[in-house]
Amino acid sequence: MTSHKVLHGSAIVLAITNAITAIGLLLVSGWFIAACALAGLSMTAILFNYVVPAAVIRFLAISRIASGYGEKAVGHSSLLTRLNQIRLRIFSRQLAEQSPNDLRGEAIEHLDQGAQAHANWWLTVFHPNVSNMAIIVGSTVILGWLAPNTLPIWVAMVALNGVVIIWMWLAHDANTKRFYQGQRAARSELEYHLESASLWPLSTHLASAARWKGRSRTWLQHRFIARIIDAISESFLILSSGLAICVLLILGSSSMHGSALLMLPVMLLLAFPDWFGNSTRSIQPATHARAAKAAMVTTTQNSALESNVGSSYTVYLGTPQGQPNAVFEPPISLHLKRFQWHYDGQQSVRFGKSINGRFNAGQMIWLKGGSGSGKSSLLKAMAGLIQSRGNIAINRESLEHLLPRQRLALIHYVPQMPYILSDTIKQNIVLAQPVHARVSDQQRKETQLIVQAEQLTQALEFAGLTWQPHEIQQWVGEAGRPLSGGEMKRVGLARAFLWDAPIWLLDEPFEGLDTASITHIQTQLQAMKNNRLIIIASHIWPHQSEPDITIDLDD
Repeated sequence: MTSHKVLHGSAIVLAITNAITAIGLLLVSGWFIAACALAGLSMTAILFNYVVPAAVIRFLAISRIASGYGEKAVGHSSLLTRLNQIRLRIFSRQLAEQSPNDLRGEAIEHLDQGAQAHANWWLTVFHPNVSNMAIIVGSTVILGWLAPNTLPIWVAMVALNGVVIIWMWLAHDANTKRFYQGQRAARSELEYHLESASLWPLSTHLASAARWKGRSRTWLQHRFIARIIDAISESFLILSSGLAICVLLILGSSSMHGSALLMLPVMLLLAFPDWFGNSTRSIQPATHARAAKAAMVTTTQNSALESNVGSSYTVYLGTPQGQPNAVFEPPISLHLKRFQWHYDGQQSVRFGKSINGRFNAGQMIWLKGGSGSGKSSLLKAMAGLIQSRGNIAINRESLEHLLPRQRLALIHYVPQMPYILSDTIKQNIVLAQPVHARVSDQQRKETQLIVQAEQLTQALEFAGLTWQPHEIQQWVGEAGRPLSGGEMKRVGLARAFLWDAPIWLLDEPFEGLDTASITHIQTQLQAMKNNRLIIIASHIWPHQSEPDITIDLDD
């Protein structure tokens, strides 16, 4: 920690030195050129001392280069040291409270972005503004000493642009907040749209896709607004600098006309947009650092509000947009009121059959109808995978405010042909296995692995998969052994068993299976329905049992 403070202090000193030598080089060079010209015109060139100013200019130039490179080297070393410390502190605290598997990609990204922004703030925000303060103070002292008549113009110039910086801060701060909100919303929709598609096949017309397009456009608009704010401030700097030079030359003291000292305020004003622009350009990184830090704090506070589905089916969900948390406790009941799937295509608009009713845990629902009647579409609409109209609620708690991943924690959809990843059979199934708390004790780790292995065995038995332990290590998918249609369906059922959601939506689970397999699956489903609701869309129904409720979409 001490070495970090030394590096940081050295970087600040070098940044101030670089700024002072830069402005000193500018002023001395400008004065020297004007003095040389005046000496030549006044026939006093032979008496003019060129050596001392030239030596000062070279010294300032070398000092500026050395301090500039030194600030970059020391500053970046301090940045990396600070970044490592912040990351270690944040992630150590998070991992002490929860499993590393519980830290989702979005949460990790927020934490890392916040750490980077906080560490980078010193280089992108603090150093430029400290340097500019040194330049303003030094320039004010020099002008007050050598050209006091120009000091009011200089002070007015700095004050006016100070007001611009305040305006920029307010504008960027408001825009950055909206930018981060839109970014999080767009990424949430995009993650769901892309990542969920590999496991739960979706149609090309998704509500999530439409929402993502709208939110991504809003997100890009905020980026465009940020560029407009920066362009306005840069233009104002240039215009105000030019106006100040004109006022100085027109209204300036006549006593300075013909004096090389007149070049001092002129050179300062000419360079004003460049060095003062460092402050205006630091506003956007400053607001982003503030927003990223706020997102990081929110992530650390709300990480415990992730979905948690256990064997009791009590689901605690932290809902977005400040709405109250929803607690779904057993027994689960599904309420549909004028609920129908909705297809809004470019050439046509279609609606499914309106469904009303209450369906309870312990029931098995048969959703039947001819080909094209909308059985699969209705299941996807219930799971929130496609657009829908009407009301859907669990325990009379509406699902409209839930994020897609939260909704899928409650309602598990098994498609007709589950997607098979290019991986082992085991990994294709255990990807749906619930995440357990991280344990450090070796004996507890071994116990946890035994429990997970037992759950996998139970899932295979439930789905009627008779693979041996060495067989589930086979590579399947595009790069491995292709699975038959029946095997793919049963992999989907095994995933549902491990996912352990209180509501199952099964799309054609019996199609393509032999009689023995159908009998086994139906028997297992009858046993599983005791503490969950199972809705099956199918052309056929096994003769071994009768559904509790039948919904015919052809009626």
